[in-house]
Amino acid sequence: MGKMCLPKIAEDVVVSAENINFCPGPCNDTMPEPPPRMFGREAWHVFKPRDGGRYQSLHYPMPMGGRLILKNVRMCYSCYKRHMEFEDEGCVDYLIRDCERLMDKLTKLGCI
Repeated sequence: MGKMCLPKIAEDVVVSAENINFCPGPCNDTMPEPPPRMFGREAWHVFKPRDGGRYQSLHYPMPMGGRLILKNVRMCYSCYKRHMEFEDEGCVDYLIRDCERLMDKLTKLGCI
């Protein structure tokens, strides 16, 4: 009996977004995050999380398997909301498309 050949599953790609000052999400925006606005004593940041911190990681499935993992990430509200909705609803095809756009964006800007 012959051997069965299985396709190799792609490895995860990990990108540290700690030094990325624009939204690394699938949007077209490449402008740096503006300075926070002050409301009384509270600083309100444009990107999520609003407190100026960073999400430990966000994951996007890649087309040939594996995941794109963004570590220490800040993201515009629109991209973050989109990611969370697609993840909550199990919209893997949409997350894969977003991953492709995101990887193109980050590659063109020299981040990966």
